Amino acid sequence: MANKPKRSRARFWRITITVVLLIIAAIPIALYVFNRSLSNAPIAIGSGEIQDDTVYEESDDIPYGTTPSDLLLITDRDGTWDIAVLQTDGTLLNLTNDGADADDLMPTWSFDGDTITFVSNRRDPIDLGPSMVSVSAPNEIQLLNVVSGALTMFRNRQFDWDAAYSPDASQLVWVSVRDLNLELYQIATEDEFVIDNATKLTNGNGRSWYPAWSPDGTKLLFNSTGADNENIYVRDMATGDVTQLTDAPEQDIRGLWSLDGSEIGFATERRATFPEGGLDMFVMNADGTDQRPITDDMVFEGGAVWSPGGTHVAYISNVEGYWHIYVKQADGSNLRRVTDGEANYLLPLWRP
Repeated sequence: MANKPKRSRARFWRITITVVLLIIAAIPIALYVFNRSLSNAPIAIGSGEIQDDTVYEESDDIPYGTTPSDLLLITDRDGTWDIAVLQTDGTLLNLTNDGADADDLMPTWSFDGDTITFVSNRRDPIDLGPSMVSVSAPNEIQLLNVVSGALTMFRNRQFDWDAAYSPDASQLVWVSVRDLNLELYQIATEDEFVIDNATKLTNGNGRSWYPAWSPDGTKLLFNSTGADNENIYVRDMATGDVTQLTDAPEQDIRGLWSLDGSEIGFATERRATFPEGGLDMFVMNADGTDQRPITDDMVFEGGAVWSPGGTHVAYISNVEGYWHIYVKQADGSNLRRVTDGEANYLLPLWRP
């Protein structure tokens, strides 16, 4: 059943989701020196412009439509998991469909809106390693190691990734390695985007990544290895209190809020390792209780991501059998499904 995609063959406990994790282990002194030069550098991100103001007619069925800005996603449409961009004209640009029998997963945008880092088993069929591709050069995939990753990062100054806007677009959270570890930062969008104006939300107790705002904007999910393996945490944005929600011996990763904020979906190795079982999805209550698999007859709608400016929201749902991506305006109007066919589409991310 499409509710539990089965094509990934790599263990998340070995994942290095970004090149910088390898770089930190190999060249911390060089990174520190370079980081000092960036302490007052502006945080340049893409335009985030919404290009589509189409009004879709109301109907009993969810209308099929286009996305108002490019969406990064993963899909198994062509047989293996690939990294793709759903463009504003409705066409799907597959960035990693180069004929390799490999799975490409967990993409993130760099702030330039062109470079994408992801993990893949292209180099090793039983392990995931860092890779990179550009929207402007699809299928020209770079398999990265410590040396090539370091050169790429320093040349392109790619220290900042994975922009996540709050529902009202007043706040931006992102992942950065400017302080020698993978950490979360927050800044008010009305402020000038300068690193010294940002608030550092995490502080070196393991790597922290995959930020996800709650629908009401009061809480932030994220992943951390602070307890050795990958677990899901939630931060109260008003008080700063952090609560660990998962604590299984297996890896839990990539928390996704349900649309009403009452539940959290996540990928896990609890029933099968990722090489054996693929992207197995679980769900839990928002306080971490009642952690259970998403079964074939269970519907989950969530993983909402808000566009720059907060005018639109994209999310995933298996309500129609396969996992598809849906887009609506922030006020709930103009709902439409933007992916189609007997395939799965997961983890949408707006182009910065």
